[in-house]
Amino acid sequence: LSLNGRFDIVHARTFIGGMMGLAIAPLTGAKLIYHNEGFYPDEQVDGGVWRAGSTPHRVARWLERRMYSNADAIIAMSQRGRKEIEALTAVRRRGTPVVVVPSCVDLELFRTSSQAPSGVMELVYSGSVGGRYILDKVGRFVSIAKEVVGEVHLQVLTRAEPSLVSGMLSEGGLRDDIWSMESVAYRSMPARLAKSRAGLFFLSRGLSEHGCSPTKIGEYWAMGMPVITTPNVSDIDEIIERERVGVIVRDHTVEEYERAVGELMVLLADPDLAQRCRHAAEEYYALESACARQYELYLRLMSRDAKRRKEIVESDSQEAA
Repeated sequence: LSLNGRFDIVHARTFIGGMMGLAIAPLTGAKLIYHNEGFYPDEQVDGGVWRAGSTPHRVARWLERRMYSNADAIIAMSQRGRKEIEALTAVRRRGTPVVVVPSCVDLELFRTSSQAPSGVMELVYSGSVGGRYILDKVGRFVSIAKEVVGEVHLQVLTRAEPSLVSGMLSEGGLRDDIWSMESVAYRSMPARLAKSRAGLFFLSRGLSEHGCSPTKIGEYWAMGMPVITTPNVSDIDEIIERERVGVIVRDHTVEEYERAVGELMVLLADPDLAQRCRHAAEEYYALESACARQYELYLRLMSRDAKRRKEIVESDSQEAA
């Protein structure tokens, strides 16, 4: 493809894509954007795939630093991730631009519903299961919520193996009769989410959690629902505290779960909650503004390249004179 016309930019997304871009960009004479989808080497440790400090972990981290060092621009998924990347010596010395583009939500598809909630406290968990995604703790939380509230039901929307889901929820102590599971097509997700009062997102504590950007939280908010989440996930703590759109479960104890359930009940009684949640989705997860930031980065790289070429031409002209 490059023989048919010079590429200006190679936009390499994910860790594997970044390694490909690291090789391809110099061959095509293009600028390299490394779009990290979280801190992949540390995610493998937090998910139990690698041991911290093991050979695969160290090699992957070395490769990750190479990508940051050689990139002409970097896209991070959270403000906390951006700060960590900007603190790297090579990034700081080169003045490499780093912009934040989270995992975004189609706000035209995911819209708040006028559907009246049932008498049962319907909670929802959507997305991946296992590894860093601790569904067993979700099961324990819902079990405690049932003791506090009474009628509670958990809806699990995932493409994971049913045996994995049931095994983890059972391990958390959740009875089979108060949860259900379904694999849902993307365009059907809003209708399923509309049945619930709040969304759950529990992530294991570790090295990588602040660099991620959970799309499901943006989808919960877009539907007018608060999120119940573990701490230190992306920029979510700050958003929840600023916008009052969720509950942070800071420890996996009965006492903390009971406190979080009580806080959730107070939050759900607020008539302005759905509006605040929708605003949070529009402010932090909107697709249009994220696309604009990414396009502005392209233009910035092109502008810097054009300026550099002009300086070279002027320098050559002066030498010839």
